[in-house]
Amino acid sequence: MNVKKTVLLLLSLYCISFSARGNENDLLIEAESFENTGAWVIDQQFAFEMGSPYLLAHGLGKPVANAKTTAHFAEIGNYHVWARTKNWAAGDWTAPGRFRLVVDGETLETELGTLEDWAWQYAGVVDIKTENVEIELNDLTGFEGRCDAVFFSKENVSPPNEAKKLSEWRSNTGVPKTIVSRSFDFVVVGGGLAGCAAAIAAAEQGLQVALVHDRPTLGGNASAEVRVHTLGVYGDFERIIRLIDTEHYPNGSSQAKTDEEKRMTNIAAYSNIHLFLNYQAFNAVSESEIISYVDARHTSSGEQIRFVAPLFADC
Repeated sequence: MNVKKTVLLLLSLYCISFSARGNENDLLIEAESFENTGAWVIDQQFAFEMGSPYLLAHGLGKPVANAKTTAHFAEIGNYHVWARTKNWAAGDWTAPGRFRLVVDGETLETELGTLEDWAWQYAGVVDIKTENVEIELNDLTGFEGRCDAVFFSKENVSPPNEAKKLSEWRSNTGVPKTIVSRSFDFVVVGGGLAGCAAAIAAAEQGLQVALVHDRPTLGGNASAEVRVHTLGVYGDFERIIRLIDTEHYPNGSSQAKTDEEKRMTNIAAYSNIHLFLNYQAFNAVSESEIISYVDARHTSSGEQIRFVAPLFADC
């Protein structure tokens, strides 16, 4: 291809990309990227189905503290606002997970979380008076309110909701994410007991190990998040397993927190175990039936890392 054709091709691709982004003043805020999540928690249970983690108001019936972030607008003026949310008990209850948006201190009247299944719910029109504005999620019930994203636009046109179109729209509307490559001797995906044990065993053989886990702490079902005790035959691996296991307490016991701290401390003692918490693997590429790399995305920032290695373990 000659230089002229190459330039024309690049210009056409640039124009397609630019036009796909829509209005340059549009602003998409992924809820999981809020600077202060308050007492809302990040949940990535349906990340693959819906294209993103989301914030969950898990208050056991008591409204949780507001999630807050600062939004940066390119232009002041009136904006239409939507929140992508879900009434998780549609047909059974009257929207148990309701919440409201608070924009620059003003609480919008619309109660969100009342539409069946994941959808963009219109919240109203706001007058943006400054470039930097605080956005809050105000939980009303404490019963699992869910917010995937908030979208501001000068135009009254709802974002797409169909999975494929939404994925393309998100990538074109949000902040572009680059992927950074990191190389290791051994990459372990999954930080439950199997993953932790594999990482320790490899580290003791002198390998540089990446331990990639999609939660904020290690242990899987044995973590303080789930609190299921471990039980089984230790065999030849008792020394390693004792570094990461739990006591035989009743499931749900607060003792899981102590065991979790032990597990994290013992993993951190290995300087050649490189821990990547809150990174969710979403892609694996192989050549001639041998894995070349695994891609993972941070559940809140969206940062992506490509893990390259000759050896991998799916745990």
